Amino acid sequence: MLAPWKNEKGETEYLGRGNVGVCTTNIPRIAIESKGDLEKFWALFEERFNLAAEVVHWRYKRLITLKAKEAPFTYIDGVCGMSLDPEDTVEKVYANGRGSLSLGTIGMHEACVHMLGEESAYSEEAVKFTEQMLLRVNDVCEQWSKKTGLGFSQYGAPSEALTDRFSTLDRAEFGDIKGVTDKGFYVNSFHVNTEAQITPFEKIDIESRFQKLSKGGHVGFVEVNNLSGNLEAYEAIVRYAHDKGCMY
Repeated sequence: MLAPWKNEKGETEYLGRGNVGVCTTNIPRIAIESKGDLEKFWALFEERFNLAAEVVHWRYKRLITLKAKEAPFTYIDGVCGMSLDPEDTVEKVYANGRGSLSLGTIGMHEACVHMLGEESAYSEEAVKFTEQMLLRVNDVCEQWSKKTGLGFSQYGAPSEALTDRFSTLDRAEFGDIKGVTDKGFYVNSFHVNTEAQITPFEKIDIESRFQKLSKGGHVGFVEVNNLSGNLEAYEAIVRYAHDKGCMY
């Protein structure tokens, strides 16, 4: 999913748009380094996400030097929604907010555990703290969008490898911290703890509140038994997610 964007005719455009790249920030490390001090947590939070914004902005400036002929299928043959001349740079494909410069997130669950001793599966306080983190990332995106005229957005994030990597690095540096570094993985983005004993509908109830704040992309999932013989149950879950405003 990409954030809404209107072309020069005022029409909302999705097809042919793309993501310049994502830089994902290790939120559990921010919580660990803040040592439970909320004021320090938010100061580090803003500092790290601004650094991530600098990284994706650098990546954007590097990407737009590419000429269309270097990736003709994408930029000349129309995959990106426009057909450029071979010697054109690809800047117009991503400029003015058409492309997404994404700030990724990981480990909001662990941050809640470390800062509050609570988790979003069972605690409204943790849900609200997660919402606050999502809003703070959006603030950074908005500031950078205004400063650069580009489409900074929050992406809840393609972190298949980082769930292990960040956890491993933090465990090596800080040791075992209960519910944070001692599991061998971090929970992706804003997701409810994957080990929480709740129903698919309860998980959707919680994460639907978060999805709308992750404006540059997100994914939701639930774990169920084999439903191949019970398609009505499968449909009920999909329809419930749809009616809760879940996008993907």
